[in-house]
Amino acid sequence: MAATLTAADERARLDSLHRLDILDTPREQRFDDIVEIAGYICGTPIAIINLVDEDRQWGKALVGLESSEASREVSFCARVIESDEDLFVVPDTHQDPRFARNEQVIGDPHLRFYAGAPIVDRKGYKLGTVCVADRQPRQLTTEQGNALQALARQAMAQLELRLALQAEREHVRRLRDLDRMRDQFVSTVTHELRSPLTTVRGWVDMLLEESDEMDPAHRTAVERVGRGTDRLTRVVGDLLDLTRVDAGDLQMRFEPVDLSALVGEAVATMHGGDRCAALTVGLTIADGVTVSGDAERLGQVVDNLCDNAVKYTPEGGEVAVSLEGSDGFAVLRVVDSGIGIPADEREHLFEPFFRASSATDARVPGTGLGLALSKAIVERHGGTIAVADGDRGGTAFAVTLPLA
Repeated sequence: MAATLTAADERARLDSLHRLDILDTPREQRFDDIVEIAGYICGTPIAIINLVDEDRQWGKALVGLESSEASREVSFCARVIESDEDLFVVPDTHQDPRFARNEQVIGDPHLRFYAGAPIVDRKGYKLGTVCVADRQPRQLTTEQGNALQALARQAMAQLELRLALQAEREHVRRLRDLDRMRDQFVSTVTHELRSPLTTVRGWVDMLLEESDEMDPAHRTAVERVGRGTDRLTRVVGDLLDLTRVDAGDLQMRFEPVDLSALVGEAVATMHGGDRCAALTVGLTIADGVTVSGDAERLGQVVDNLCDNAVKYTPEGGEVAVSLEGSDGFAVLRVVDSGIGIPADEREHLFEPFFRASSATDARVPGTGLGLALSKAIVERHGGTIAVADGDRGGTAFAVTLPLA
């Protein structure tokens, strides 16, 4: 039974069709498979996925024909679009006055039989058909008709999937462009900052060399500027290193590293800090623990973990640093009794710029860069870094590295 499409419905149908961006595209295996199956099930030499636009039918996938493109006026599939039937069947075109004088019947490809199931989108608009045809009259069984309708539903599903994959690829491309722009921005900013920071640090050092002529208040102010400059220099360095990690360009020089000495030096430096005086710091280091790696980069990891332990542990708390070598691995542990990290946030702890809610609630300053960079460095050394609850509250970090 024919149905008249309103102008509004036809516009909406065409909008839905064009949204798929499928017309005049090359053949694709996913659609070729559908027509192969349709022709096999229905026993016909011709099977097509046709889409109907403003003026024509166009075949996305074909079996038995080189092309199915035809004007909409003579298109069998256009009749399916305008029909209320779930399966449009013409058993013998010569006996059907609607098609007896059709140019596709009296001329090539000389169609005598046609059956088409509409490809229907989620809004109910018919975009085209999965159809089969023959050059001699025939009928479809109920099972064949049901299978043809099922294949039409699969064709619509593949069209939607194709659109979703295209959107996903475009989204990924945009994200990559944004990542590239971010990396360029960070690289430019960090390089621009390094020069003035170096200059400031130079003036601070020069002033401190002449501190004998400086009153205590001025000296304290200059030292504060120096510490702030050093802190900002470290942030700039971390930002630059993270862009190198993302680009796969974090340079390292591997050689035997005395990890025992490196950890000992880091803890000695930590002891020299003002905050450390209010904490109990324990140190247990096995002698001769040697790994193959970049001493400077591994020093960044140790310094970061020790600095964090001190920074996030209130006065009167404890920090324990230990290093041992066994079963082919060096294991560094840094445990504190500080504010801790909520368990549900630990999976994000090593992501760039992430800061635990316990840190922000306590208003402890930080950038969220150190642990992300530490993880990248450890993994480049073939190791792992993990976090857990400390024995007395707080946090326990464990770094495992292969022994040299």
